[in-house]
Amino acid sequence: MQFLRYQILDSSQNEAKRLIDKGDLELPTCIITEEQSAGRGQYGKSWASPPRAGLYTTIITELQQGDPDAQEALRMTQGFAEQALNTLKQLYPADYYIKPINDIYYNDCKLAGILVEIYKEHLLIGIGLNLKAMPRQIKESLVEAPKAPPISLEEISSKDFGEEEFLNQFLKLACSN
Repeated sequence: MQFLRYQILDSSQNEAKRLIDKGDLELPTCIITEEQSAGRGQYGKSWASPPRAGLYTTIITELQQGDPDAQEALRMTQGFAEQALNTLKQLYPADYYIKPINDIYYNDCKLAGILVEIYKEHLLIGIGLNLKAMPRQIKESLVEAPKAPPISLEEISSKDFGEEEFLNQFLKLACSN
């Protein structure tokens, strides 16, 4: 897998589309940015992406089938959320669960979100994962009531986060199904 790293992007999904438009892309490619100025989740909802506080990434792969319909896209999103959940459980054991269809929770707090998009015969798998604990006032400014408050992997697990280990394990699980 090719890893492309950025300090700041508007959105890793947007960057994936720009790279596809340029062509000459080695697949799979993983875009990782330290910060997003316009991160987004399912249905265009904003995804807060403070500097170096999370994993903000998009994995680009070739679409293995024809253009999926809306139901198939939802199944794919649910499937990738399950793979992210399984990856977290294997590497950072805890009682995570999925809030359908694409969010990963721990103790009623949001840890991660998955965004799947199809673009020009490519599959874009976006992952936003909260890694670092944020002060309460920052948390409150990022989340509108009555949404679940964010939680970070740092608050759940004492094990240091291994970015490439997580992404490679996620892709291995995702490709085995």
